[in-house]
Amino acid sequence: MSVQSKTVLKSYFETGDQPTESNFGDLIDSLQHVSADTLQTLTDGSSIAWNLSAGGLATVTLGGNRTLANPTNIAAGIYMLKVIQDGTGSRTLAYGTSYKFAGGVVPILSSAAAAYDILTFFCDGTNMNCIPSYNFS
Repeated sequence: MSVQSKTVLKSYFETGDQPTESNFGDLIDSLQHVSADTLQTLTDGSSIAWNLSAGGLATVTLGGNRTLANPTNIAAGIYMLKVIQDGTGSRTLAYGTSYKFAGGVVPILSSAAAAYDILTFFCDGTNMNCIPSYNFS
């Protein structure tokens, strides 16, 4: 079992093919990076930058009301951001124009001190479509 290119992986699952145990092992090994991605800590500031090429998993602690700037090096994929309230709490987060939300409703973050929310993004290469999960504490 080994890491394979997307083209090779697709060939395992073509119509009429019966993938082998080894094929599934290759698939799992090739997708391991999705969950083993490097966790980057974003720098808190009035505008928070996120370079997606540095890792699709990120965390930020809000020290005030902030804006999550449009990400750099955007590419199709799944990305996750853990947004943590500082010791004061009640911080808000605004979003750049690349971020999209179901029904156009921007998520309201948990407000308790030290509470956190996890924002999962499905990116089509242009838009960061948000699926929020709230109130971890």
